[in-house]
Amino acid sequence: MEIKNILKTGYHVIVVAVTLIEAFELGKNLIGRCNKKTVGVSDTAVDTNDVESA
Repeated sequence: MEIKNILKTGYHVIVVAVTLIEAFELGKNLIGRCNKKTVGVSDTAVDTNDVESA
């Protein structure tokens, strides 16, 4: 009975660890996409200012 409980607990620990890793990677991807969009918008604004000053 104890071995079964230990195996169950170990399985739950593995599932939680994998879920946390996937959530962390998803968060990194979403932050990276947001940063790329922000950089693209700021680049456009800089280009517009350069054209106006020219």
